[in-house]
Amino acid sequence: MMVGVVVLNYNDAETTIKNVSTIKDYDFVDHIVVVDNASTDDSFERLTALHSEKIDIIQTKRNGGYGYGNNYGIRFLFENYEVDYIAITNPDVVYSEKTLIRCVSFLDDHKQENFAVCAPKMKNLEGKFVKSAWAVPQLKDYFSGKLRLVGHGDRYRYIDIGYETGFSECGCVAGSMLVVNTEYFLEMGMYDENIFLYCEESVIGFKGQSYGFKTALLYDCFFIHAHSVSINKSIKRKYRQNALLWNSRNYILKTYYKVKGISWIPIKITQFLSTLEVIAREIKTGVIRK
Repeated sequence: MMVGVVVLNYNDAETTIKNVSTIKDYDFVDHIVVVDNASTDDSFERLTALHSEKIDIIQTKRNGGYGYGNNYGIRFLFENYEVDYIAITNPDVVYSEKTLIRCVSFLDDHKQENFAVCAPKMKNLEGKFVKSAWAVPQLKDYFSGKLRLVGHGDRYRYIDIGYETGFSECGCVAGSMLVVNTEYFLEMGMYDENIFLYCEESVIGFKGQSYGFKTALLYDCFFIHAHSVSINKSIKRKYRQNALLWNSRNYILKTYYKVKGISWIPIKITQFLSTLEVIAREIKTGVIRK
């Protein structure tokens, strides 16, 4: 059994180097590929110092987004090393070798049950568990967003994280750290490269469900995520982040949920209100002036 890790970098070599410097010593990991997603700074040059027999440093020809970069790394690991399982991780995560072993062992033990993806529970930097798994969104779930005016409504139907043992079958898990059965993940088409950033997890859940594959959240292991550290470095404006989020949502609704006609009206209203809220917060915090 061969295990690989994909770490995607964009203009954040410092965080990526710190991440890889830890996991390179995990005996359970056979190969690590660091994918520089066409950074505009000196990231690639700095990352090459990590190269070893165990670590490959590669660079995409363009910044095609989160899914594009991860697919690039997945294909590299499969074509060059035929790895059986791959951990796909953000640079701003921390996890133990024990956690990785647990995730891979789960997928290997449940291969006949068509489990293609699993993830540990997620902690924030304060050490608190945060919700990180949810059901595959239904169309109606996209008719509301995280609007302050409706009391922080949330379209996700989250999976309970209050358990300490076992696992729950779920539709989607947070993309900051997940482990996949390479064969199954390739069969379902991996990430949708038409999505630049955000909502990738829900699409993976949707595609996996369509192919008859399952996803699990494991209760007895965890990882720590410094949420949005890398994203905030490369895309500083919340307005820009919000625009990318809605670009992804609109693409998903059109492509996977076949939304058309008047069904767009409540969605567009939600998008408009969401954008106004982001602008209002940026004015309040002084990011932009009135």
